[in-house]
Amino acid sequence: MIGIILGTAAALVCSCIFLHISWKLYTSKLSFLPSPPSIPFVGHVLLLEHEPYKLFYQFQNFFNTYGDTFVIWIGYVPLIFSSNIDYVAEILSSKDMIKKSTLYWSLCEWLGTGLLTSYGSKWIKRRRLITPTFHFNILNDFMSIFMEHSKGLVESFKLECDTGQAIDVQVPISLAALDVICETAMGVKINSQQCTTSQYAKSVHSMNSHLQLRQRSPWLWPDFIYKQTSSGKSYYKDLNVLHDFTIDIINKRIKSRKILKESTSDQSNPRKKVFLDMLLDLYDEGEIDIDGIREEVDTFMFEGHDTISAGLSWILYLLGRHPEIQRKLHSEIDKVDASENLEKKILELKYLEGVIKEGLRLHPPVALFARMLEEDTVINNNVFPKRTELGVAVMALHHNENYWDEPEEFIPDRFLDDDILKRHPYCFVPFSAGYRNCIGQKFAMREEKILLFHVMSKFRLESIQEEDDVQHCFEIIHRSGNGLMIKFFSR
Repeated sequence: MIGIILGTAAALVCSCIFLHISWKLYTSKLSFLPSPPSIPFVGHVLLLEHEPYKLFYQFQNFFNTYGDTFVIWIGYVPLIFSSNIDYVAEILSSKDMIKKSTLYWSLCEWLGTGLLTSYGSKWIKRRRLITPTFHFNILNDFMSIFMEHSKGLVESFKLECDTGQAIDVQVPISLAALDVICETAMGVKINSQQCTTSQYAKSVHSMNSHLQLRQRSPWLWPDFIYKQTSSGKSYYKDLNVLHDFTIDIINKRIKSRKILKESTSDQSNPRKKVFLDMLLDLYDEGEIDIDGIREEVDTFMFEGHDTISAGLSWILYLLGRHPEIQRKLHSEIDKVDASENLEKKILELKYLEGVIKEGLRLHPPVALFARMLEEDTVINNNVFPKRTELGVAVMALHHNENYWDEPEEFIPDRFLDDDILKRHPYCFVPFSAGYRNCIGQKFAMREEKILLFHVMSKFRLESIQEEDDVQHCFEIIHRSGNGLMIKFFSR
């Protein structure tokens, strides 16, 4: 008996030694990069903070401790985080490193494999087909929609104006952005700013929480386990609401297009095309199927709603903390003659654009872009093994003092002077850059300009939180976990 016990113990010791040596040999492939202390076999999974705002500060500390490039191990999968411009430029400019990281897997049940998550020949074809739908002539047709819902946002802020009470601007801005994207992507009005009880609106707002909880909880990764939990059941209920809504709109649009095509009475006054119509044109030509249309519409809904609302919320927060910049923006806005061609005049406002870009620099809505290597690849003179996950740390890049003077300061003028021409093209990437840059960035900039113009033409803002008081969250979308609290005053 003693011999069996000793033999078993010896076998266990040898197994542990073997596994430890194999772990050391495997991780040595990236030994040229610094890394926080890890646990053999599981890496850093059990060491990362669970709460999104704590995770944000943990990674901020990693950058301060280990420099602009380091490796985190998720089991045997290495995930590189870098704010080094040489790494960033090689990754984003490459036509080979276009496969998205496994970090995006949690989005696939909702978005399928549309432009955001697909890669290879499918992504190349979809990108080619969809790019014309973002032509500036088509974007011009959306200006009236931007204008309408920006006025709705102003009305919602008026309810809180001059009360002395601060509100979390993330909520009303999110509803306004949702109204915009529903009308421009699908051609439907859901009036979420007036009817906040909309089940579709509630499900959209719930999805980010669902996805983040599952991403940071390894025990919820297996589908058969997740589906049995209360959070999983809530997630699939919301997912069904979103998919059913999209499919219903697609089917109704197909029927109405058929009726319109058969009718001659309305041909002299054709209705305005939205993104769904352009996708249905491709469907009629046999270039895309119904599932593909749903994938892209859902992708537009996600990227065109959460990112824009988060970006504008941070911009208002920054203006509320910097009254001198707010006054300068008010001065530019007050000089605009609103009697005619107002949309065109808003798009030409230089300081307004500088404010938006500087806000996107300090608080990029997407704080991380990530790719997965399909082959061993040389980057910045180092060999990275196949299946390495490469993360472009946008937030850290935008705050890197090697590329920005006074990186923590809100200085819109930095995007107006001649220095912008000397800046590296990959040090400001709120919409990514290179081969897989955001197809909707012009749409986003136009919407934010219109919404910000109308809000700032009517109100003076006062943010009641200091930067250290805000719970920055390291999630799919960079937002505040404890709100962005602002007081509104009539001008």
